[in-house]
Amino acid sequence: MQIAAAKSAPLAKHFELKNRAIRQSVKFVRVSDRSVIYQYEPQLRVSPASVTKLVTAAAALSKFGPTHTFTTRLVYSGQRKGAVITGNLFAIGDGDPLLISEKLWQIAADLRAMGINQIDGDIVVDNSLFDGEARDESREEGARASSNAYDSPVSAFAVNFNTVAVTISPAEKSGAAATVRTDPIELQGLSVESSVRTTAGGSDTRLAATRIGAEGQTPILRVSGTIAADSEPQKIYRSMVNPGRLAGEYLRAFLKDAGIATTGRVRTGKVSGDERNLLTVPSYEMRRIVSGLNTYSNNFIGDMLTKRFAASSTQPGSLDRGARVLREYLKQEVGLKDGFAIENGSGLSIENRLSADDIVALLLYVEKDMTIFPDFLASLPSYGWEGSLKKRMKGSDREQVGGMIRAKSGTLSEPITVSCLAGFLKHPTEGLVAFAVLENGIAGKSQPSVASLRSQQDLALAALLKMRLN
Repeated sequence: MQIAAAKSAPLAKHFELKNRAIRQSVKFVRVSDRSVIYQYEPQLRVSPASVTKLVTAAAALSKFGPTHTFTTRLVYSGQRKGAVITGNLFAIGDGDPLLISEKLWQIAADLRAMGINQIDGDIVVDNSLFDGEARDESREEGARASSNAYDSPVSAFAVNFNTVAVTISPAEKSGAAATVRTDPIELQGLSVESSVRTTAGGSDTRLAATRIGAEGQTPILRVSGTIAADSEPQKIYRSMVNPGRLAGEYLRAFLKDAGIATTGRVRTGKVSGDERNLLTVPSYEMRRIVSGLNTYSNNFIGDMLTKRFAASSTQPGSLDRGARVLREYLKQEVGLKDGFAIENGSGLSIENRLSADDIVALLLYVEKDMTIFPDFLASLPSYGWEGSLKKRMKGSDREQVGGMIRAKSGTLSEPITVSCLAGFLKHPTEGLVAFAVLENGIAGKSQPSVASLRSQQDLALAALLKMRLN
């Protein structure tokens, strides 16, 4: 059933603009009876960018369950004699994408509480749950140098999204060097070089940071710019290389901070099976992991989950096999027909292809499942309020529709412009509405700006929420 076209004319006004050289697939559906409120080329499959994360989130909640946790294990070889372990300490990764500093601090505190104060051996990171492909094509540009945090490598035991943060604090006097250190703890295994100077209070703070160095090399984090004398400390996050070494250095640093000495080196390796259990570290629940995935459009979480889908006792997780799991989920569970493409679970790949029909079918499928829908919906950022949608909508529209829309955006700027949006909104007369707006520039033609596409999407959503359709 479709609502009369005359009543959806305001949506057509914002989407069917003749002066825009774009490909677009749009659909709005009333959830209560599946009536189509508005659609435009709903079967056209285009790049969804990070709207792909809706698929990854739904599959994760469905296959693992909202309360599922991953379990990082610490085991040791050799013997434990009182406060000393005479052997290697192994950290066995289980694909936890939210293994953050807080978890490492707790690990160190627990070991200290167990009476351990020295490890006479190496810290060995076991990443064997995943294959050796730390970067797919979408992350290759960041392999040798990066000024981003989102292109970090993927590994089974990964700390802080395989990134390093630096805190820049001004000196007391203008002209003096600023203080730059890794945050929240001093790390070995990388070099921090800073040319940041302190400027007069009230001046602009302008900072930049680049990580230099490929896999197998000691990375350099080069920080430059100026910081005002009255500025609060500033933090910058950058992707790292050597994910096994980095995670092991994080572990060693937190052990040292807790008063636990280590005498060996940090390296990667694999357990033999004869080691003794020391500590298990559950991840946050899947509902929180998925919230981090969607609210902040975290590509690292997307790729970690994609690999984890395919990991088993007989074969390591890989991005290719994980993407295959997502395709099978859409076919077998959601019921999509052939012709769509999922090559990457985070949406960084331009090769992904989905239509508004596909996305809305996924949303309606999830809405029927009370075991996962509340957490799925809560994972989507509130329009104009938080996460990746915090800056959407302006002026009075933001005040009127704030909290009424939960959606996932998707953006790419090359090789074509991509601006997409999909999720749910609460209409004053129609109730819950599932929608998808997928807009792509056309290869070989002048590309629209992301800002112009977002502006029309904002206007369309605001107009819909002000319409009375019955």
